[in-house]
Amino acid sequence: MNTGLALLEIHGLTPALVALDRLEKAARVRLVQMELNDFYGVFLKIAGDSASLRAAVEQARSTIEQMQGKITPTIMDSPADGARKAIHSQLEPSPLFEAP
Repeated sequence: MNTGLALLEIHGLTPALVALDRLEKAARVRLVQMELNDFYGVFLKIAGDSASLRAAVEQARSTIEQMQGKITPTIMDSPADGARKAIHSQLEPSPLFEAP
């Protein structure tokens, strides 16, 4: 199976967490990384096959729209090896996501 990636920029932590919950229930995908950023707020990297990614992104889009939020999704069906190295960057510690 060729693993693709969906990159989702979501405005707000709450909409991002709700969308993540629903997209994981809607399709066979897995969370690769979740980052806080300066543009939209939360950046999700999701892995899966092409059909699963499309189903997951549609579920996320629907969820975010119901919450009157903003989402910018991008699906990469078959990222190049060089792109994968940048996408799978080293995790940066965040006190928001780490329990003491």
